[in-house]
Amino acid sequence: ENCQFNAAFVADVTIPDGTVLQPGVAFVKTWEIKNTGEVAWPEGVTLKHVDGPALGPIERVSLRPREPGETVEISVEMQAPTEPGLYTSYWQLCVDSQCFGSRFWVQIRVRKE
Repeated sequence: ENCQFNAAFVADVTIPDGTVLQPGVAFVKTWEIKNTGEVAWPEGVTLKHVDGPALGPIERVSLRPREPGETVEISVEMQAPTEPGLYTSYWQLCVDSQCFGSRFWVQIRVRKE
């Protein structure tokens, strides 16, 4: 019964939506996320890529459990695609195959100078 877990977006710590990057450049996306549920996140919780381009090889990041009301900064090393365009990658907290809470995203614009 995983519906008791919850999470909400607090802030883009790095790479606000629409950040313009050079093709192929590496970057780190960091979100601030809060446990808005009534229980701690369990062992084995991950931030997982769930939709859109992955923007790099990393598909999931392991987290440690957080108590209700706690916030955490979660960083993912990413890479801009080589083709110009607007890219939005969606991520969500998950336990095994069960995802919960808000989806978080990174949106970048790739442009050749």
